[in-house]
Amino acid sequence: MILSFEVPKSVVEDLRASAVTERQLSMDTSLTGRPLRVDIKKAPDQFGLRPEQVKDLESKIIPGSGQEGLK
Repeated sequence: MILSFEVPKSVVEDLRASAVTERQLSMDTSLTGRPLRVDIKKAPDQFGLRPEQVKDLESKIIPGSGQEGLK
C-alpha cells in the first residue's frame, strides 16, 4: 500500500535545492548528510532521506492530507 501526504511547497523546494546524487557525494564527501536524489531517470522528486530527515518531513505533513495511493 502506498500512502501519500501533502506538505508545504517550500519543503519540496528545500529538498530539491539540497539533494545530491550518489556520484556527487562520492566526489565530495563534504556533502555527506544531504538528501540523495534517487531514480532520477524514472520519476521526479525521488529522494533518499536519512532517519532525522524523515522525522523532519513527518513533522511538516499537512494534517488530514493523507490518502491511499498517489495523486
